[in-house]
Amino acid sequence: MTQKMQSDRRDFMKTSGLLATAISLGAAPSITANAQDSGNLVKVGWIGTGGRGNHLMRKVVKLPNVKVTALCDLWPPNLEAGKGYCANPDVQTFQRHEEMLEKADIDCVVVTSPLHWHGRHSMAAMKAGKNVFCEKTMALTVEEANEMVKVSRETGKFLQVGLQRRYSPIYRKAVHMIYNEGLLGRITLIRCQWNRNYIWRRPHIGMDFPPGKEYDLVRQYYPDFEHWANWRMYWEYSGGLMTELGSHQLDVASWVLGCHPSAVVGVGGKDYWLDDREVFDNVNVIYEFKIEPNEQNRMAFFSSEPPDLVARYQGEEALRKLKTDPYVAKVVYTSIGANAHDGASEQIMGDRGTILLTTTKGLFFEEAAAPKLAWGDKAMSKAELAARAAAVITSGATHDLSMEPQEDQGQPFARPMVGMDFEDIELSDFFDCVRSGRQPYSDVIKGRNDAVMVLSANTAMMQNRRIELGPELYI
Repeated sequence: MTQKMQSDRRDFMKTSGLLATAISLGAAPSITANAQDSGNLVKVGWIGTGGRGNHLMRKVVKLPNVKVTALCDLWPPNLEAGKGYCANPDVQTFQRHEEMLEKADIDCVVVTSPLHWHGRHSMAAMKAGKNVFCEKTMALTVEEANEMVKVSRETGKFLQVGLQRRYSPIYRKAVHMIYNEGLLGRITLIRCQWNRNYIWRRPHIGMDFPPGKEYDLVRQYYPDFEHWANWRMYWEYSGGLMTELGSHQLDVASWVLGCHPSAVVGVGGKDYWLDDREVFDNVNVIYEFKIEPNEQNRMAFFSSEPPDLVARYQGEEALRKLKTDPYVAKVVYTSIGANAHDGASEQIMGDRGTILLTTTKGLFFEEAAAPKLAWGDKAMSKAELAARAAAVITSGATHDLSMEPQEDQGQPFARPMVGMDFEDIELSDFFDCVRSGRQPYSDVIKGRNDAVMVLSANTAMMQNRRIELGPELYI
């Protein structure tokens, strides 16, 4: 066992069930006041200064050597709000993105406009010679996502997609331990959910566009004020819960399993919020992932030794197949709008244990029948050995035939992430990529394949049928 792996395992045990956050993405800058450096300054054009855009802008203006020099939004009040967040009294403002790309002094573009604008804004920016950060989901259709990949390749400009869990130290640590230490063994099920008790619409019923020529451009693209204000409610502009929420968590499932789904089936409906929205207020989806053995996943998924009793009943041929043959893992995704219980998390279940992941913590629960992990006892101090014992007690085990959820698991100690959060890290990495010319980790291909997954689920639910997702659909 290497010294690094021993250190990782000791840290895991010291946190008593918490997946350690000590995974490095490189030297990320600290979040401090914006310290300008003209020799290394990145000038940003920002398209979309609504709620999500201004949330990220508040983070960006704290990064050193980054300056927002141009803002663009169709809606005049959004432009005014953006001016208050961009920390630049001399910022230029535009309603038309074409004009910003032509006239503004910028090095790159951040796209946080509504989903149906993502493709148009991102491709225009790349054609103008700018690298782009685009919020997820990157496109409203698979065809548009394919076109974005094509434009990125033709222009040589990269597109980073805002799948920020890819940058989370907690999630990266979990994936490292699954693949490098065989922590979970064969993963057969991932359960994801994002539940909220939330109407998800803005209270603008009966309102109309304000008078004035400055609102003519908005009227050009939206039939009425309701469709502008609540664009997430309509299929013409939005992919509903799958694109707004599910895109994050299905990306995690694909990342953890190391492949893309081969089929999807699901049921969605408008069953609680009985207003005039078109999109579903609840979605329930099952994906099939066919896991092929390869050098990357062999230790993680194809090396588990079943308990003696199971081995005796399986037979030699069945045990051989466990180590050599492809198998199917299921991913279940649920999002509801009428109950917030369980919130948002991913539960990754293998024959050796379960990891529960959220944006602030990761918990490991060991299966009772699993081989006991070697945590480097000889290298542990007395305090660390005591922490290990506590972790076994608090993490507990899954009981055979238990009718009680998480019976006897207790409450593992949890520690919030410190320092930069995953959004800070993804944004910092984007600007580092702009400076260095390297490709981002969450690149246009990951974003495109994620779009295929979530948009296919919408098709399955709308058509009430199973959708086969052959390998030709992915890049």
